[in-house]
Amino acid sequence: LTSSSSGTACQKRSGATGRPPRNKPGAPPTSPTRQPSAPSDAHATPAAISYLADEGYDPEFGARPVKRVIQRQVLNRLSKDILAQKITRDKPIIIDVEGSGEDRTLVFKN
Repeated sequence: LTSSSSGTACQKRSGATGRPPRNKPGAPPTSPTRQPSAPSDAHATPAAISYLADEGYDPEFGARPVKRVIQRQVLNRLSKDILAQKITRDKPIIIDVEGSGEDRTLVFKN
């Protein structure tokens, strides 16, 4: 690359910040093939909500443990099930609990 009075060739392509240019309002996204990663419709049963509250409850730390439990036990596992094609995103996803007592676990159905 060579320098000129108006900047390097790299700066001309990506702007002075080194980042790619942003889309203008109303312009199509730069990656039109990318699909949203979240399911279009997901519902948790009262048993699933109770399970998440029980697993994430810690009065010392507030809501942070609940957020971690949701990340690990819902978002991560659901993403893996969608990638493994055990769950499809074109139907509503039901988050439920199977088992009882200490053997409870979240399950995803659709």
